[in-house]
Amino acid sequence: MSVKAMVLVEAQRLEMGEFPLPAIGAEDALLRVEACGLFGSDVEQYDGALAAIGIPFSSILGHEPVGTIEKIGAEASRRWDVSEGDRGVVEPLLGCGYCRACLTGNYRTCSSGREGLRVAGYGFIPTSVSPALWGAYAEYMYLPPSRPSINQSRPVSSGPPTSQIPRSVTPWSSSAPASAASVLWWPRTRRAHTEFS
Repeated sequence: MSVKAMVLVEAQRLEMGEFPLPAIGAEDALLRVEACGLFGSDVEQYDGALAAIGIPFSSILGHEPVGTIEKIGAEASRRWDVSEGDRGVVEPLLGCGYCRACLTGNYRTCSSGREGLRVAGYGFIPTSVSPALWGAYAEYMYLPPSRPSINQSRPVSSGPPTSQIPRSVTPWSSSAPASAASVLWWPRTRRAHTEFS
C-alpha cells in the first residue's frame, strides 16, 4: 500500500508524492492523520526562508496533527498506554532519547536531536530519511520508537480537537522513566482554538 503526501520540493512548490506504508515493529506506530494545524514556521518553510538555516526541501510539512492510531506495536502500546483506534495530537519535536535532557523529560532542549538533521521535528525531516512520513500533510504519519511514556486520558470526542494541554496533564508516566522525545498528548478537554497562558 502507498501513502499520499504533499511534499515541499522547492520554495513555494508542493507536489503530491507517494510513499510506501512503513512496517510497524514492536516499538513504533502509525498515525492516520485527520487534520493538521498551520503554524508560522510552515509558512516560512513553504516560502523557502528556512532553507538558509539548513532546513532541506523534499520534506512533508505539518507538525501539529490530530489523528487516530492506525497501527501500533505491542511494546509501544504498553509503554505509551495507547491502543489502535485512540485519538490524540502529537508533540512536534524529536529528541535523541539518550542525552540528559531527554532522559529527564526536557527533550525540547536536546542538542543532539537526530544525527545529520538541523531540526529534529515533524515537518522538518526530509523524505530521504526512512520511512519518509515525517510530516502531517499526508494520509499517515510515522511515530518512531524513541518516545517517552504517555499518560492517556479519556478519548477525545468527535468535536474539534484541542491543541491546548491543561497544566494538569503531564506526558510522563509515574511507572516508567522518560526515555526520549516526541510525546503524544491525549487531552482531557477539547477547545475549538489554541489558548496560551
